[in-house]
Formats: sequence, C-alpha cells, structure tokens
Amino acid sequence: MKVAAKSSLVVGILAIILGIGLLLVDFPETNGLQDALNYILFESSARVLWIIGLIGLVIGYLLNKK
Repeated sequence: MKVAAKSSLVVGILAIILGIGLLLVDFPETNGLQDALNYILFESSARVLWIIGLIGLVIGYLLNKK
C-alpha cells in the first residue's frame, strides 16, 4: 500500500506541475482579471491536469493514512 500511496502522490504532483507549465506556455492576452480567471477555470486544457493531480493527491493521502 505504501508504494501505491507514494506513486499516487508523485503522479498527482507531476500532473499539477505539468498543468501549471501548460498554463504558462498557452496563456493568451487578456484584458482583466475576470477574463484571466474565466480562461483558467473554463477554457484552459491545464485544468484537466489539475483535476487529475488533485485526485492523485487525495488518493495518495488516503492510502498513506492507513
């Protein structure tokens, strides 16, 4: 179980880091904070990596807790 927990945590952290990198590379020109947040939350492909990363972190934490 410890190996699964640690690997899940590593996958989660890597997915979040890749999501941040993808957002920095693919960020368009925006006019304001509302446009930027709207792009990040609803239009960016990086959010998929963040969701996978958060799921990986939660699963890793729960497996490591046992």
